[in-house]
Amino acid sequence: MKLVFASNYFNHHQISLAKAFSRIYGDDYVFIAFTEFNAKRLSIGYRDMKEDLSRMIEAEKLGGLVEMTGALSTSEVRSEMESAQIFIFTSDRGEGWGVVLQEAMNACCAVVAGEKIGSVPYIIEDGRNGVIFRDRDVQDLTVKVSRLLREPENIAALGRGAYETVSTEWNADEAAGRFVRLSEALNKGEYSGSLWEDGPGSIDTMLPNSAL
Repeated sequence: MKLVFASNYFNHHQISLAKAFSRIYGDDYVFIAFTEFNAKRLSIGYRDMKEDLSRMIEAEKLGGLVEMTGALSTSEVRSEMESAQIFIFTSDRGEGWGVVLQEAMNACCAVVAGEKIGSVPYIIEDGRNGVIFRDRDVQDLTVKVSRLLREPENIAALGRGAYETVSTEWNADEAAGRFVRLSEALNKGEYSGSLWEDGPGSIDTMLPNSAL
């Protein structure tokens, strides 16, 4: 079983999660993140955070579990996603949209993602094409990932749902086509409401007074 992990921040929450998984699953699971947790090792793609991460690792007494590797290339990250079953996305509101979510879904990963990530409430239907956890709640995240690891059939079902979502609706080709159709309707004065209930071009019902 392989898990891919990504975040736009890295703090004690992630390190604590790594400790929890190493304690629960030991050598039986691989925890990769732009990084790698393999045979009780968490390898970190640290960019410009090497000193801060080193201090965190030392404070948590994780020297025997963590290896500092540096960043992976785009192709290496894609390869890891394609060979993984679960994608853990722990960013907060600072992530913005978070297109990496769609990349993981396109790779048929079962996604476990934070509720505050920009794209999550639009793309993820909790329990159908992914799993949503409470923002920065390590316990909620750990419980939900642990449950998935005990239910391999659900991992496969979520992965299929994820791929269906991005292959049929949330992808660049579909977004471009809808933009053209929406623009034509507006130019001709034929727009009288959303042309689509969901996906690119639909009305954003999550914002107050959202309408064109």
